[in-house]
Amino acid sequence: ADFEGIRRFRGQRLRKAMRGAELDALVVFEYANCRYAAGLRPLYAPNFQVRQAVVVTAESDEVVVFVHLDDTPHRRKTMHWIRPENIREFPTGVVLEGGGVEALAPIGGALRQLGFMGGRVGTDMGTPNSLANLRALLNGSELVDSNAMLAGVRAVKSPDEVTLMRVASTVVDEAMAKART
Repeated sequence: ADFEGIRRFRGQRLRKAMRGAELDALVVFEYANCRYAAGLRPLYAPNFQVRQAVVVTAESDEVVVFVHLDDTPHRRKTMHWIRPENIREFPTGVVLEGGGVEALAPIGGALRQLGFMGGRVGTDMGTPNSLANLRALLNGSELVDSNAMLAGVRAVKSPDEVTLMRVASTVVDEAMAKART
């Protein structure tokens, strides 16, 4: 499979949908959206706190990825399609009550780096506190729910993605048949 082609297809589809939804930027936290937007596979940890984010703007081909601080060096080595300096430690204060808007300063810096100066920002999830802090950080920009747009974008697969899904399904079918014997 052409993984670079898949990433390019996804980036183009995502930015086209952003323009269609009149979004200037996205700040996503949900695992499926982070994976789609940046190829970021989640670090599954025994907790229920948000530990990753991806920042995307409609006009930049770059993304900024935030991962758990222990995972940052590994991701910088393995996510070769993203510049290492665009893979950063997740600001853990984002999800803490009382973390304050200053906890989101790294996300604000990423937005500015990617050219965002104001407008509409889509997001997919967050605690009430983190959403209030994100709204405050955006300083007058509109924060909107982008879940439906993101689900629609992820629903359309490239030919390479369909091939990979078929291969994965075959592997699972064979493993299940083997397990039954």
